[in-house]
Amino acid sequence: MIRTFYLVLSLVILSVSSVEAQRKKKNKVEESSPVSSFDSKYYNSLKWRNIGPFRGGRSNAASGVIGDPLTYYFGSVGGGVWKTTDAGTSWSNITDGFLKTGTVGAIEVAASDQNVIYVGMGEHAVRGVMTSSGDGIYRSTDAGRTWTHKGLDDTKHISGIAIHPDNPDWLYVAAQGAFWNDSDSRGIYMSKDGGDSWEKMHEVNASTGAADIVMDENNPRILYAAYWDHRRLPWQVRSGGPGSGIYKSVDGGQNWKKIVKGLPEVMGKVSVTVSPANSDRLYANNLRYSLVNEAFGATKDIKIRLLENTYVKKSQHRISYNELSREKKLTSQRFSFSPNDRPDTEKFIFQRTLREKPYKYGTF
Repeated sequence: MIRTFYLVLSLVILSVSSVEAQRKKKNKVEESSPVSSFDSKYYNSLKWRNIGPFRGGRSNAASGVIGDPLTYYFGSVGGGVWKTTDAGTSWSNITDGFLKTGTVGAIEVAASDQNVIYVGMGEHAVRGVMTSSGDGIYRSTDAGRTWTHKGLDDTKHISGIAIHPDNPDWLYVAAQGAFWNDSDSRGIYMSKDGGDSWEKMHEVNASTGAADIVMDENNPRILYAAYWDHRRLPWQVRSGGPGSGIYKSVDGGQNWKKIVKGLPEVMGKVSVTVSPANSDRLYANNLRYSLVNEAFGATKDIKIRLLENTYVKKSQHRISYNELSREKKLTSQRFSFSPNDRPDTEKFIFQRTLREKPYKYGTF
């Protein structure tokens, strides 16, 4: 009996010791496991190249397809929408015969249904010469084979489209509006029926157009809208004013609040995006500035290679913006930039709309 007792006791002690040893070993492995990070040295030798089409002219709008690395769309300012299914080796126009105007300001593919595409007409980059206006929104439900006009004719220039991640019929449109005169058609519009009907959700004033609209992929109720107070005059482009700025809605666009803290008092043309890897981090640019928002104040070195300069800033502010870069050559046109969809790194691609250096990349 005594022998049996000691045998059981020994087995219990060995079992507890084994469990404890495994626990310590696991904790040690977790503590020593390296955190995966983006190493830019592997990409230093890469160079940008033009993938065409070589007679396509300027473009203000492009979109990829989630889950399909070979298919892309872009909208030209004078030739409608083009599509590639081989990563840019060949392109074909997919809107000839469907669009009443040929200038495209925005294009977006629905994340939940890659057959659904929305195109906003009217290039949004104001030029010193001719800038063509559009005739509203078009929709395709067959990956671009056919197109249907969906209204918003009076908006003239559409600069952004945001589609609900789970519902391809629910979308928001940023209407920049006419360049030459005041317009009541500027602002943010919403449709929940694929564009059959529209509701204006927000506007600033008759001289300030919506320059961008972005939806938080992790919480579609949260929207950010960028506004541009501007006017194209015969002798100059007036860029910036009291109407410019960034607005936020947390209820699907029913109510909006202007973000002020940390931003310049007078802003110009603004673009904004939210990181899908971290919903509390926003990126925006304004005239000569590129700005970053660290909402939770995590201290982190942020490096961006922009034009010929490198800028490093540490961000440790709550709900405020920090200036990342300043370049005197940037005067009125915005960059277009967007985060990738990988949760383990925040890598951004910047594209200039000015003439000097067309492409550079930034890694965060």
